[in-house]
Amino acid sequence: MFPGKGANHGKGSIIKTAEYLKDKFKSIQFIISMSITVIALFIMLFVGLSLYNRFTKTAHQNAVINARQTIDQICVSLEYYLRGMMEISDSINNLIYYSDDIDAEDLAEKINLIVNSRKDIVSVSVFSTDGGIVTSTPYSKLKSKNNIIHQDWFRDAIDSPSNLFFSSPHVQNIFESQHSWVTSLSREITYKQGGTTYQGVLLVDMNITALDQLCRGASLGKKGYVYLVDANGDIVYHPQQPLINVGLKS
Repeated sequence: MFPGKGANHGKGSIIKTAEYLKDKFKSIQFIISMSITVIALFIMLFVGLSLYNRFTKTAHQNAVINARQTIDQICVSLEYYLRGMMEISDSINNLIYYSDDIDAEDLAEKINLIVNSRKDIVSVSVFSTDGGIVTSTPYSKLKSKNNIIHQDWFRDAIDSPSNLFFSSPHVQNIFESQHSWVTSLSREITYKQGGTTYQGVLLVDMNITALDQLCRGASLGKKGYVYLVDANGDIVYHPQQPLINVGLKS
């Protein structure tokens, strides 16, 4: 018998077993480490997505709130703008109504004073029911080929004498010396001339500078802009309206 050889063999088996267990332990450690890493990555991914969704939702809500506040502010300013036009029309209507004659010099001076006090007033005109011009401040000559009675603002005022009518921004082309972008307000009025009382139409043209600045000043992101439409969906104001009118933009 060779006891030394048997002892060495047993010792070798123990060493191999220990190495096997050590490798297996390292393998388990590796698996645990990888599992923890994967779980941590999933948790980080989940938290990241949750934060991103919350941020996106908050940003969207803030954008909606800001847009609503901007629109509310524009509505208030637009109402103020239209109310200003109505007050000008009311003032001129009262001056004409209580004047003994529409051709009176003092009446012309008062209307001229109102026109000169406002930079946004382009002209104030009165037309007879057959479309003839009665007076205009500043004085402007009608284009010979223009038929006033076919204008929408004229027909609307005649057909509904108790109402005021606002037109969308347009180029005023009924006068020879005017080609301004204006918003018009028309209404039926009563005036006296040569001792006789007549019905006519008062037309107040105001440039769109104030309206344009009001809408362009609104902030709706980097590329957002404000435009106005009426109840029928027709464009009342658009920052690129001249291009739309000539068909260069839809």
